[in-house]
Amino acid sequence: MTSPGDKAAEPRGDADASVDASPSGVYTTAARALSVGAALSRPSTLNGLEPDLASIGIQRLPQRWGSWEDRLRILDDSEEVLQRYGIRDHVLYAEELPPGSAGEHPRALSARVDLWRDLAEARSQPVSVAWLRLLATGQEPVSAVAACAALSHWRPKADTRIPLALKRGRDSLRWYAESSSPEARAIAAAAIGSDPPGPGNQPEAVTAYQEDPISIIVDGTFGWEGKWWYPGGDFHTYVTQEVRPNLFQGRNAFSWSGFYRKRDRETAAERLAGWVEDTNAGSLDALFAHSYGGVIALRATSYGLRIANLVLLSVPAEHVRTEWRNIERAASLRIHLDLVLLAARRPQLFTENVEEHYLPRWFWSHGDSHNPSVWKDHGCSAALGLTSAPG
Repeated sequence: MTSPGDKAAEPRGDADASVDASPSGVYTTAARALSVGAALSRPSTLNGLEPDLASIGIQRLPQRWGSWEDRLRILDDSEEVLQRYGIRDHVLYAEELPPGSAGEHPRALSARVDLWRDLAEARSQPVSVAWLRLLATGQEPVSAVAACAALSHWRPKADTRIPLALKRGRDSLRWYAESSSPEARAIAAAAIGSDPPGPGNQPEAVTAYQEDPISIIVDGTFGWEGKWWYPGGDFHTYVTQEVRPNLFQGRNAFSWSGFYRKRDRETAAERLAGWVEDTNAGSLDALFAHSYGGVIALRATSYGLRIANLVLLSVPAEHVRTEWRNIERAASLRIHLDLVLLAARRPQLFTENVEEHYLPRWFWSHGDSHNPSVWKDHGCSAALGLTSAPG
């Protein structure tokens, strides 16, 4: 997965964050929207994140909204909530228009604050959906796309009427995927989970055998768009010079399609194990893996890959078949409430077998965990136990 540049911001716990245009206000609001959406549709996404949720003013979340019939009822009830706040007609009108084109209602900003207070106190499902619908029609793209993402996960029964609010939430993601805001594009892409045009399949594995231990980097989804993980890239250069001099330098470094599909990750895991078997007798000193590259690395252990030091960088804590006996130690490095993983509804905390380490950074950027400057400033190599490096 890719993400925008350095957008460091502190979390906010106050209701006024819902209308604050500063990075802290915008990203806190986006994290709230994605968290509420996850609670409604896939609560397991938020397992173990209670301290982080408390930092953005969420002590309790609404219950999952259940069956399709329940969702339709809750949506109808949300319109009554919007009516109480004097904003219903504007929201219904805005939902018929392209994102951001309806203008801002004079009551909209105060209603966003009041609705959030109501939501935080009562964790009502209709209030939660009303707040998301209002937020989705706003002018600020990051918080608006987060609300659209929160409303976009549904599967109707056959011949079921699809309410405009839900249809617009899903349709708007494709509009925001072309937004001028890199943050909005990142959230939209993660929520959509579709495959952009790419370079196709990557080169096959090499067969050169090496007896000395080596380390490698595995990129995440859409990773072929950048060069940070490849020889000559910034993180690859930093790791080689400061962390692991044995990092693989060949031009035939392992790579994969980068597509956002489970079958592509499964194929990549099998090929990764094969690449290491052909290149270094099936074992690695260290494997640095970003985002879904970490899921691929974990899965590859079931194909025989052996890793002394597995370094998971902003990796979703998905349940994937893993042979933990093939991993001597695993450490995770991530930011708090990663908005890209929230938008993709992916859990953000390994509860066993992995040492979790957090950077003192919130929301952005999903790529901070492979940023050389961040590693230097926060002593990541030492924190992750990588100070002793074979030559």
